[in-house]
Amino acid sequence: MSSNSPVVVDEAEVFCQYLVRMERKRTLLGIALALLATLVALFVIFHFVGSLAGVN
Repeated sequence: MSSNSPVVVDEAEVFCQYLVRMERKRTLLGIALALLATLVALFVIFHFVGSLAGVN
């Protein structure tokens, strides 16, 4: 075994952990954006339906 092999493994592990952390953040951000978009869409739909009901 060469002496620099563990260093490469450690760097790869740190990089993998960084990617996992970023992926988790992106997933949370995506979920938050999806919820926000859903709420906005529901609000617009209900507002539109309410205005139609108000006109009729």
